[in-house]
Amino acid sequence: MLLQNRITIVHGGSGAVGSAVARAYAREGAEVHLTGRTRATLEDVAHSIRDEGGIAHVAVLDAVDRDATRLLLPRRPSYADVANAAVFAASDWATAMTATEINLTGGAVVD
Repeated sequence: MLLQNRITIVHGGSGAVGSAVARAYAREGAEVHLTGRTRATLEDVAHSIRDEGGIAHVAVLDAVDRDATRLLLPRRPSYADVANAAVFAASDWATAMTATEINLTGGAVVD
């Protein structure tokens, strides 16, 4: 398995793209941490990963909340952080810029 003993944080892990990424990483052996704003849908994805033998955890948070994101950082150095705020048709400029910020900096935490 390519990602055995690796940790992956998938922001937006309950959406179509995020859940597909999370499932793919889990199939390759990664321990997956799903984040998002809706616990029920995150738990559904985590349950499906666990049903396939994977390891999945859920954290309800907003990817732009730096303090909450910092708490998810693994204690081990080997991890991937997937920012996934896909917005294909934003209703306004502010929404488009928020999605862009999350995709570019959502997982970045600088101490």
